[in-house]
Amino acid sequence: MGKRSKWIKRASNPNTTLCFSAVVVRALVEIAISMAVKSGGLKSVKQELQQKLFDKYPLLFAQHGLDMQQTCMCWGIETGDGWYDLLDNLCGTIQSYLTANHKPQVEFVQVKEKFGTLRIYTDGTDDLVHGMIWFAEHLSGTICEVCGKPGHCNDSGWIKCLCDEHRKKDD
Repeated sequence: MGKRSKWIKRASNPNTTLCFSAVVVRALVEIAISMAVKSGGLKSVKQELQQKLFDKYPLLFAQHGLDMQQTCMCWGIETGDGWYDLLDNLCGTIQSYLTANHKPQVEFVQVKEKFGTLRIYTDGTDDLVHGMIWFAEHLSGTICEVCGKPGHCNDSGWIKCLCDEHRKKDD
């Protein structure tokens, strides 16, 4: 990959290393920077926000109209509104990469919160898309799922990533 590559260890498999070019790392950092302060509501992205993502990225969310025998996307996006901008930026980055490089289309099978962070399951992905998803999943652990402000995950009870304000309301 050359001198300008960055190496990032995959959390799920520490023996595997992903290589990202400087351009991809810059794009991922732009996603992180754009996440500064946003607003929202908990557990299931509001219908209008969910529909915005479905309309804006129909190829990624192609499975959302299928039944539960075929996909978990039938339940929609199962996260709070605070991660909407993270999802929007991630989807835009993935779709741009796939289109520009004439890669096979990736489809989301499930998008949800699990153990306080974002989880995205896909059909047909390559290492670069997997790395983009990995980055967003780990970044979600620093973003309040309710409002999009900086947050953190608790370490006991029902694990949620919340800002201090929403943590107080949740207790």
